[in-house]
Amino acid sequence: MKKYLKFFGIKYSRLLPVILIFSILSIALSVFFSYKLINSLSLVTNEQDKRIESLLLANDLKQSSNDLTKFARMYVETGHPRYKYYYDIIIGIRDGSIKRPSDYDSFFWDINTSIIWELNKESITDTLFKRSNGKSFRDRMVDLNFTEKEFELLSNSERLSNNLSLTEVEAFDIIESYKWKILIDDNPNSESFGEYKYESELMIDDTIKEMDILYSNPFTGDLIVKRSSLKEQSDITYAKSLLFHPNYLNKKSEIMKPIDDFKKEVDERTKKSLDTYKKNADSYMLYTVVLSIVSLGFLFTLSFIIFKTKRSNDNLLFNLDKKNTYLEHAAKILRHDMHSGINVYIPRGLRSLDRRITNDQIKELKIDGSIKMIREGLKHTQKVYKGVYEFTNLVKKDVVMSKELYSIKEILKDYLLSTSYFGMVHLADNLPEIEVNQSLFCTAVDNLIRNGLKYNDSDTKFVKVYYEDGFICIEDNGRGINQEEFNYLSNPYTRKEGQKEQGMGLGLNICNSILEEHKFSILVEKLENGSKIKINTI
Repeated sequence: MKKYLKFFGIKYSRLLPVILIFSILSIALSVFFSYKLINSLSLVTNEQDKRIESLLLANDLKQSSNDLTKFARMYVETGHPRYKYYYDIIIGIRDGSIKRPSDYDSFFWDINTSIIWELNKESITDTLFKRSNGKSFRDRMVDLNFTEKEFELLSNSERLSNNLSLTEVEAFDIIESYKWKILIDDNPNSESFGEYKYESELMIDDTIKEMDILYSNPFTGDLIVKRSSLKEQSDITYAKSLLFHPNYLNKKSEIMKPIDDFKKEVDERTKKSLDTYKKNADSYMLYTVVLSIVSLGFLFTLSFIIFKTKRSNDNLLFNLDKKNTYLEHAAKILRHDMHSGINVYIPRGLRSLDRRITNDQIKELKIDGSIKMIREGLKHTQKVYKGVYEFTNLVKKDVVMSKELYSIKEILKDYLLSTSYFGMVHLADNLPEIEVNQSLFCTAVDNLIRNGLKYNDSDTKFVKVYYEDGFICIEDNGRGINQEEFNYLSNPYTRKEGQKEQGMGLGLNICNSILEEHKFSILVEKLENGSKIKINTI
């Protein structure tokens, strides 16, 4: 991988933030599509649950209609009050006046018909079924948010079922208008309440008169005869025919047809919704898997780059420590060995020369200019040595830079006085007194002054140094530079493209390092003609 990166000229340090950004982006997208996937699966589940509830509600209407028919026919056939009671319970559950039992399903009445009667035998009033303001069938339809067409179909079926109950009630009224009920003990205080009692009973082999009604005891199977009139027989036969007539069966068919259409409508609608949700879920699943794989790839690459970068940095630190050792040794030579020559032997030799040669001899030998040059050169060399000495101190561990209170104008004037460009620099009188390391601070400011004069195409070059609003300002009339360019050129060994002036690209970097050691910061403004570099000393 390293070979490929070198081939394309890509560095690990530049690749790392790109990989990191893409890793975060791919993970974020993976999380987003995972959320969308979970949401789609939830919609699929909800739609399936809603479909099942809708079909169960339709089956509930169908079953209740069939149960009403069953108990209506049984009541007309037997006259037993239990069947009328069951019939009324089903009506009450449908209209919401009776609370719907938790286990009320299509098998409820098949399982509980006899049990319910025994539980409620002591009183026709409810002991198992509680009268309450429960949810009616229509309320349950509203809760499921049917479409307008679905709601209309099921409402129509319910309405037809309710209308059919009018026919059933008509049959009940005929049965109850005669003494048919006398066959059942309907006295709640009687020990035989709810059981059959007979006005006259004849065995099957006895003579059956023309006016007798023959029926079967549904609990024992015995044939029983009840004395009756011809009109009573005719009316009871009519009541029974109401519930078995083809017209009744046609009405039952009309009830079931909308239910069947409703089921088809629900199936079609939910199928479309489920197909859409499942398609979305499949897409989100694919996106999530792909992005997860991509994220893993990015993370692997990121880990590899971090590992390689760390190893490279470890090697760099090792080399830096090694070079730092050499630099400290070089600094030791400068501080001690060169110190002896610059600050001891040469000054001592000059003083010895002063004692041995008189001014007349100097004039006679015409060496007064040479001696002056030696003295000025020594002074300059000592000044440079002091700067190098202070700068090399910065490479030593746990060394605190020494600072004293100085007049900035005075120390800059003294530093620049021996330079060839001193006449191009104007030092303002308002420059303050601040605590600085004289040698290092002057070196940093001198670098900024020289840059202002070096990169300057004006006929009359100048640099002004003054104090303004807490800043020491170095203003020139050169080519100018902005903050972004300054920050870029402050990197070591960095030079501007197409720059004709010579240099190593270390000046601004060293200048910045010195000012940072002073806890100062630099702001740069590009002027119409030149630049203003502001050193924040506060």
